[in-house]
Amino acid sequence: MRLFLLVLMLSAGTWFSGFAQSTQKDSKFNFGLEADLPAGKTSSSYNAGVGSSLKYEYRADTNFYFTISAGYSRFQLTDAAIQA
Repeated sequence: MRLFLLVLMLSAGTWFSGFAQSTQKDSKFNFGLEADLPAGKTSSSYNAGVGSSLKYEYRADTNFYFTISAGYSRFQLTDAAIQA
């Protein structure tokens, strides 16, 4: 059974990677959600945060993409920081 699953995973990976470069898009958008953790001195004032990011890729040449990206993160203040 393990050998069957191994062969199935390897053949599926080969099949998916074979089609990975078959379509050439001129441009594409990417959107991501992020989980943020404060570091250093800010960790005593802020809790964990959430964020999002947006990326646009424009295909300028066969192997060259021009990329623009932006992101936003929001952190919550801790109770100690609010009372100070």
